[in-house]
Amino acid sequence: MNQEDIIPGNTYTSPINNMGDDNKKCEKDILNQAQTKKQNRSQPVEHMQVPKCRTNKKYEYPNEYYLDPAASTFEDIKRFALTKIPRLNSVTTINKYLNIARLMETHPVFPVNFKIPSWQNFFQHMEYIQIEEQQTANVLHSRRKTWHMFTKAWGKFQEWPIYKLPPVPNRSKDIIIPTPETVHSILTHKYTADKYLNRFIQYGYFIGFMIGMRAPSEMRNLNVNDVYLDETDNYLITITEPKKHGNRRKLKLENKIAVSKTRKSFKNYIDTIRPHFAKKRESALLVDPQTGKRWKTEDQLRYHLNYYATQVWKNYHPYTMRHWCATARCVEWKNDYRVLLRVKDWLGHTSIGTTEKYIDLASFYDNNKGSWISRALKTLPVMWGLLKVPIERNLEKSKRFVQSVRGTTSVSLQVRYSLFERLERNFYDFLQFVFWDIHLFKKFLESSLYFLKSNSIHTIPVGYRSGSLSFFFCNNSSRGVILA
Repeated sequence: MNQEDIIPGNTYTSPINNMGDDNKKCEKDILNQAQTKKQNRSQPVEHMQVPKCRTNKKYEYPNEYYLDPAASTFEDIKRFALTKIPRLNSVTTINKYLNIARLMETHPVFPVNFKIPSWQNFFQHMEYIQIEEQQTANVLHSRRKTWHMFTKAWGKFQEWPIYKLPPVPNRSKDIIIPTPETVHSILTHKYTADKYLNRFIQYGYFIGFMIGMRAPSEMRNLNVNDVYLDETDNYLITITEPKKHGNRRKLKLENKIAVSKTRKSFKNYIDTIRPHFAKKRESALLVDPQTGKRWKTEDQLRYHLNYYATQVWKNYHPYTMRHWCATARCVEWKNDYRVLLRVKDWLGHTSIGTTEKYIDLASFYDNNKGSWISRALKTLPVMWGLLKVPIERNLEKSKRFVQSVRGTTSVSLQVRYSLFERLERNFYDFLQFVFWDIHLFKKFLESSLYFLKSNSIHTIPVGYRSGSLSFFFCNNSSRGVILA
């Protein structure tokens, strides 16, 4: 019989059981040897041992693959991060982390030594700025990300412990966003005397507020071919996300944003405004008005957006457009049970937890006055007025009245003439005026009635309508038609 056959739990009865104590000790030694041999069979050979940490296979490279902390510079770290660290391929983000590293390196009390690094040194630095300097959670998070970028370049990310951050409080309501009326002011403000340049600037904010892209990275990478307006009721825009390695998401646009003829829309911008500034073969949707080409850097586009919008709203920054769009979409789709998923897909969030804060913002800022997008674009029902001016009687006075109406500043946007109509043996010219504001209509009404009274024109009924409410003004001697 072999010793290998003797293992614990076996029912085999050894013939040496009837022997003395010395023989029993020998049997125990044999059983122990067999048990040890069986355990060794399940263990790998020494040269095939598995590394201690296999939680992240992305950074398991040979030692010569990593950088030497003593010999590497910040530029070496930058090149390594751009080419070999996943999800960190943005030059702007890497430069931000390098600037944070310089602050950590020159800290007056606990500087971080990037030439002879140790995790104990970094922990001391973090504990000091957290306890003594009372730095915010965002500062601590950014410095830990900076440290992780360096440790991945050194090959120490799997070996060294990770600094545990304090819990981050929910500060979603600390985000300040403008009202739809303020957004309308940003979209219609007169920034320059040049008509086309002024509209070009306005359209940059229009695209940002209506789509809610990550500004300025996604706005800079947007191309003309990414906007599809060829099919009716199937208007699409495709957004490239540099933050996600060039991932692309597709959104379906509403008609009022995509192809409206009377208000700002993508079609109006591409057909009438962009050709005045873009070079002939330029593919970028948003171009630098000075060069006619794609913005050279994201910082230039960020400065351009900040420079003009802060003239209207001082709290503006480029990400305000994304916050506002997310909140507006929550208000727009609040009756849809899939509102959270729809907003998540619209913004391109990876985690639905990031989207939840906009639900809180929508409930905090919404005042139940209707769609934010319609209020920003002024697509709500407008008020209008109708004047019947007699042409046969007092012809000269009627002509003067029409000329004064054309020249007054209180009349808004549109004057439309109808055909002459024979009514009670008199010819009338119907003048229709479109108003966007009740105060504007009141001013127009006061000025027009004053003119009519001063020129002895008494048989002119005046009326206007707002939504479903109808109002009618006329004197006793005239017969008017109620506007319904």
